[in-house]
Amino acid sequence: MKITYRVKKASMSRNQPLSGVRVGNQPTPHQIEKRKQEKLKRFDPTRVILTSILLFMVEILVLYLLNVYPVRGSIDSLVSPSSQFPTIVYNTLKLDISDNVPETIRKELTNKLSELEFNGTKRFEFTSEQPDVVLSYSASKSDSAEILATQYLVPVGHLYWVRDTADKNAFEKDEILVPQENLELYSSVIQTFSPNSRIKGVEKFSDALKAQEKNFGITDFYDLRNDLKLLTLDGKYFFEDAPTGGIPYYFTLSGDSDAGKNLVKDRGAVMFPDDFQKDSILSVRMTGVTAITRGLGIKTNASGDPAYAARKIGSWLAKADLTHVSNEVSMVPGCVPSGGVSFCMVTSHLEALKKSGVNIVELTGNHNNDKGHTFNAASIKTYKDLGWDYFGGGTNATDAAKVLIKDVKGSKVAFVGYNYYDTVLRTFAIAGANRAGANSWSPEKIKADVEKARKEGADVVIVTFQYQECWSYSTTGATVQQCYGPIASPNQKTHFRQAVDLGADIVIGTQAHQPQSYEVYKGKVIYYGLGNLYFDQHQWLGTRQGLVLTHYLYKGKYLGTGITTTLYNTDLITYITTGEQRASLLRSLRDWRPKN
Repeated sequence: MKITYRVKKASMSRNQPLSGVRVGNQPTPHQIEKRKQEKLKRFDPTRVILTSILLFMVEILVLYLLNVYPVRGSIDSLVSPSSQFPTIVYNTLKLDISDNVPETIRKELTNKLSELEFNGTKRFEFTSEQPDVVLSYSASKSDSAEILATQYLVPVGHLYWVRDTADKNAFEKDEILVPQENLELYSSVIQTFSPNSRIKGVEKFSDALKAQEKNFGITDFYDLRNDLKLLTLDGKYFFEDAPTGGIPYYFTLSGDSDAGKNLVKDRGAVMFPDDFQKDSILSVRMTGVTAITRGLGIKTNASGDPAYAARKIGSWLAKADLTHVSNEVSMVPGCVPSGGVSFCMVTSHLEALKKSGVNIVELTGNHNNDKGHTFNAASIKTYKDLGWDYFGGGTNATDAAKVLIKDVKGSKVAFVGYNYYDTVLRTFAIAGANRAGANSWSPEKIKADVEKARKEGADVVIVTFQYQECWSYSTTGATVQQCYGPIASPNQKTHFRQAVDLGADIVIGTQAHQPQSYEVYKGKVIYYGLGNLYFDQHQWLGTRQGLVLTHYLYKGKYLGTGITTTLYNTDLITYITTGEQRASLLRSLRDWRPKN
């Protein structure tokens, strides 16, 4: 009799299988466990390991028979007594650091390379006998030498010199002064350029040049400084025309040992000079009074050319990286230039500044508020809209007091300007809490501003002044007022020197309507007045003359300032002077230089 069991699905949990009961084709738990036990019996660990080792050895044998490196070399070195690993070969190399290499580089490099040794064997022996590697300065290129850096010697005089040039003839006619410590190197370079040159080493290079103006000097471009005057060489000015205007020489590495040369380059990389790069020269042009108003405004209107004043000099000014003007007049809609001392500027006449490449406007002048401070503020907005910077004045006292720092071509230059004259007189020209105007002056402000500029990384700090003016000249009479030197009352020399004492690198008087002398004071340079750039004073020679300063920096180092002389005639169009016109002005500035 067959018995059928019925199980209700509702009474069974989905997660609780019936023990010993097979559901469909699935194995029972008992069958699963049995199979696991059978698999464990079939697994033999020893057999698996031996099989793996056998397979590995077969693979190695195949690679060995196929001559695969490093398998074959490793096996040969293990099974053959004559086969060894390569031994380290550490030979001592002979290095010649030529005597013409500067002592500082030679000494430091010797110390660094002397540290290299292995198991008591020095890597380098320093000798000139049959060297494997030679480090040297050379006056000419060589196919067998690697050029590490190209450098240049340049002709110089003292900053006070009137003389501007050195040509090929001068190299044979004059005695050439060079720093005593570089006599051997510079002599070889100079005589390659001019074989018949007479060269003399001097201990105090700048002093020797200052003492006379006949024999010029030669120094390395990197060693230029503010008390030296860069001369043209065969009509080329190195700051502007490089590489012409200089004499090239080379820092070289030669020899048969590539390993030795690589070690010298690696250990000496920080000490070796950088290869000269013209694109790293920063030029900053600074000019004197600009006031396109009154007579100059009238002539500009009559010409129909809003850039009239800049016709002859504008394109040259624009070649600098930074071009500065001290603009003393604000733009006023409907301005009609006329006589008197209340100034305004026709808006379109701004074209003269644009043509001059202006990108920095100094606002220390005392005429910017002549027609009201609102026009001054509107003019400042126009400068900002053009992308121009400004300093020495602003839309209010806080804005006027800001330090301007320009970071260009790897050099940082700070500009700060003050109106001394109107601060003392307390005039409307000075900025107020809600009034545009010039920055006020005080020694405390100068000190704080210079310190701030230094903290922000400025390489050079330039301080400018709007000071007491002097602009009357005469060539006859017993009582002649001469303005080529610093004025005595108030004491211009004292106040300008004080700015140096407070930390300034360069001090400039941008107030003067005539050029004034310049001097080196405590290693810094003071230019007491630059004269007029664009203005209408033509009654006296002095007010028609002017100076343009071009400061040059190279990778953060201030190398010196070039002085360009200018003049305008009754047409009031400024141009650059040369020859006797230039020499006459420079002699006047030399004669009126402070004696103590």
